[in-house]
Amino acid sequence: MPRRKEVEGKIQCISCKDWKHPVPDFHRRTDNGRPYSKCKACHIKHSTERLRQNPPPWYVKDVNASKSDAKAAKAISTLTAEQWFEVVVKHDYCCYLCGTLLTVESKKTNTITLEHIVPLLRGGTNSSDNVAPACFFCNSAKRNMTLDEFKGIARKWAA
Repeated sequence: MPRRKEVEGKIQCISCKDWKHPVPDFHRRTDNGRPYSKCKACHIKHSTERLRQNPPPWYVKDVNASKSDAKAAKAISTLTAEQWFEVVVKHDYCCYLCGTLLTVESKKTNTITLEHIVPLLRGGTNSSDNVAPACFFCNSAKRNMTLDEFKGIARKWAA
């Protein structure tokens, strides 16, 4: 497969056709480190449109959080699907814990999941100011820890 042309250190977005710098304007692939073919702005626009038009059933269901945690904490959900989309866009479709670009494809480690910053079982709420997008790996690893506890464990993993 031929590589894209670079002109004066810039590459062309296949969506908006603008020539942009690869480092600040494009997300990087996790597998080979090359930039994606769409710039960040076009990627976010395309992903938002795709999610709004045809959200997977588990994606909309996940907005209401896990039922067992919510019941145990007696949390009342005030989060709407529209608020969740806004939170995801605010984070540029990246995991707020590790920065990985997220996808809506299921059964992948970078699948987008709803993460409670303060866990429901620890008094957190199911509102837009307490949720953030996280990859499946980070969300599973964080479990019911607070952000500080998780960062402490993550530092041990990195060492």
